[in-house]
Amino acid sequence: IRGICKSFLNDSSGALTDFDKAIKTDPGYPDTYYFRGKENNKIKRHAAAVSDFNTLLKIAPEATMAYFSRGYAKLYLGDFVGALADFKKAKPITPSGNTTDLILDAEHLISPEKKKSHEAVLKLLNNVPSSLKGELIAAISNATQMDPDFTQTSLN
Repeated sequence: IRGICKSFLNDSSGALTDFDKAIKTDPGYPDTYYFRGKENNKIKRHAAAVSDFNTLLKIAPEATMAYFSRGYAKLYLGDFVGALADFKKAKPITPSGNTTDLILDAEHLISPEKKKSHEAVLKLLNNVPSSLKGELIAAISNATQMDPDFTQTSLN
């Protein structure tokens, strides 16, 4: 929990240190990989994030939100086919009943960084081959339940 708090305080180094210690203590606990992966994505360590989400999915294949986060990491790494596959596997974001997940999801949705995140995705989508672009946009939209305006803007 301390790592999550440090992440909220934008102390990525401290958060990653705490997540690393937690993994060393209990390498089979899937949530730690999820939070470390999200933190790695946040600081643009996308290859490390993919590794974290891969480990998480080996431990807990039902953790479908990992596909969503791994898809974004792959998108940033230029693995458009892999990103598309992950977004198709991701379940739409819905409350899980887990208080921590609800807080994190709400924080992401109301964050002023949301607009920057969308703009970054739009910029990345300019590099996507046109044969994949429409399908990739649809998969992202479905996974995030984004509004149609985001998809329409992305296609321009």
